Amino acid sequence: SGNCSSQTHVFDFCTQVDTGSVAKMALQDMLLQYDGRQLFLLPAWPKSWDVKFRLHAPRGTIVEGESKLGLLVWLRVEPPERMDDISFPGLVQPAAEMQTLVA
Repeated sequence: SGNCSSQTHVFDFCTQVDTGSVAKMALQDMLLQYDGRQLFLLPAWPKSWDVKFRLHAPRGTIVEGESKLGLLVWLRVEPPERMDDISFPGLVQPAAEMQTLVA
């Protein structure tokens, strides 16, 4: 039957309920990583992938923005004073015309 209890030793028929979560966490880590106060934006995101994102970070921080062709088009950080803690290792630099939105 479809019983996937801990006593079952044949797992090839069991749905792995965490696979979607693992993929989502991997994508989030590609978008945002942190070390102490420092937030690293787009550290592993391919420059050819456009993305819009809204992510929660430590210290009650929300990072929201958009990247197109490897350029950060706009960025909003709440609370605004956390903007100083963001670095951009995955980008050459934010787009010259990048909009910094204040909440």
